[in-house]
Amino acid sequence: MLFGNEFKIKGSDSDLEKQVRNRGSREGMGSESLSEFPIKNNAKFAIVLPVYNTEKYLRETIDSLLKQTYKNFNIFAVDDGSIDASGKILDDYGKKDSRIIVLHKDNGGVSSARNLALDLIEARGDFDIIFFMDSDDLLDERCLQLCLDAMLRYRVEYVTFCYKRLFLSGLEQEGFCPKSHLIPSREAILDQFFDEEVKDGQRDFSVSRFICDKVFSARVCQGVRFDTTMCRAEDQKFLFELFSRLQSGYLISEVLFFYRMRRSSLSHKDCDYKNDLENYFNLILNFSNNLSCKVKYALRKLIIRYWWSCVVQTYFYDDTVDNREYVRKIYQKIRDNLGLSGVDYKYRKRFMYFAIGDRFVALMLKRRVKRALRIQRDNYCDYFE
Repeated sequence: MLFGNEFKIKGSDSDLEKQVRNRGSREGMGSESLSEFPIKNNAKFAIVLPVYNTEKYLRETIDSLLKQTYKNFNIFAVDDGSIDASGKILDDYGKKDSRIIVLHKDNGGVSSARNLALDLIEARGDFDIIFFMDSDDLLDERCLQLCLDAMLRYRVEYVTFCYKRLFLSGLEQEGFCPKSHLIPSREAILDQFFDEEVKDGQRDFSVSRFICDKVFSARVCQGVRFDTTMCRAEDQKFLFELFSRLQSGYLISEVLFFYRMRRSSLSHKDCDYKNDLENYFNLILNFSNNLSCKVKYALRKLIIRYWWSCVVQTYFYDDTVDNREYVRKIYQKIRDNLGLSGVDYKYRKRFMYFAIGDRFVALMLKRRVKRALRIQRDNYCDYFE
């Protein structure tokens, strides 16, 4: 067992289960009759594992998958042009365990690697559930079984669970998992996804913006692919597409995923912030209709945060006339389309700084970013390479 205690989904004929059975008249995924529900007792998992230069951690990651108590799965391990020993490690594992399907390709990024696996999964057509894993993280050995149990018991095609960050010094401790519960609607799924990560100084281990603490039925994922033009928000765009197909889900109150904090994972110097910002802004506008006020507010915070990252990138790392014009154009676009009413003072203050002018922004960022980099260097001491 990996970092966990014995856990089972408890209860008998609960109100939640009655609610599930009474959803037959609702539209969308998760409302079909029992004969049409796509998840069976012997459901087969497809695990998508993109790999790029993670030789130091890859064996530990694969071992955590092979130790799963539920054994009916295949791992689609995609070597995305690694220049270290990652490809050989995958080949060695593939020879020892026929459940590991190894694919080698030229480097094209994590999205292209995941898409290649999804293409093969759909072409085979014999998988029921899809799970995404990164090649430096770890999974509790009960994860697949608990997810399958929740899907079967509550007749849902989406399950999410809690995660903790893994540092050199060990797992983070300050935080909590909310109680296991049915997520009864698409709006509730988005509310949970965009919930505040920190509550009363404690981190909610169930809140994340990435994909590796979630599982979906293969039917929900059919035809959906990652946007290969994005290098920061590709998970969110993919998830939004899946969420639009769902009517319900389930949250497991257990830490089952362990996210390794690495220095190299935090560097985005090669990312095109402008491209990501444009994609993310369009994503928010496209999905903002008919959403709750809570979700709209969270989306607005995210776009402002991404815009500010673009401002920092422009004025501190890549200061050109074109880049300055671009962040100013997005600044105006945010004001015209999203507004600042009700936005936290922290974000309103950034807009106020930007409105003062280029010289002030450049000077302010130079001082602030240098201080932030010093703090980062101190924190990096507890990060993996």
